[in-house]
Parts: sequence; C-alpha cells; structure tokens
Amino acid sequence: MAAGFVDFEITSQADVFSGAPQASSAAEFGTQGINFRARKAANEQEWHAALASLACAVPSKLTALLGADVSSDAGDKGESEP
Repeated sequence: MAAGFVDFEITSQADVFSGAPQASSAAEFGTQGINFRARKAANEQEWHAALASLACAVPSKLTALLGADVSSDAGDKGESEP
C-alpha cells in the first residue's frame, strides 16, 4: 500500500521565526510554521480516491507564471535572448 495520507488538514499556522536571527529572510519568503493532522489511508481504494481528488491541470507556461527566467531555464549557458 502507498505511504500517503488522507484527510490532511492544517490546524494552525504562525510566524514562528519572529524575533529569530533569520526573521528577515523568513519574512521575505513568507515562511510560517504550521501544525497539521492527517491519517493513513485505511486501504488502497481510499488512497487512490484521495489521490484522484488532488489531480489538477498544470499551466503550460508554468515558468512564466512563476516569474522564472525562461531563457536561463532552457539551458542556454546564460546567454540572453536578443
């Protein structure tokens, strides 16, 4: 049986880095600590049903969506496009 979990739920979230030496870096990236709960699927059918419910379409232009430099991601050794 797969090692996945079902009924995943974030129960609380907090700015756990506030006041820490890395607080500014954590804040810059929106880092937060969370508490969560989940349970192991009772059987294969439950696991597959949960997995199927997570299926989603991925945009075809994902790199542009994420603000990535498409030319550098294409493996062009750093040369810029004209």
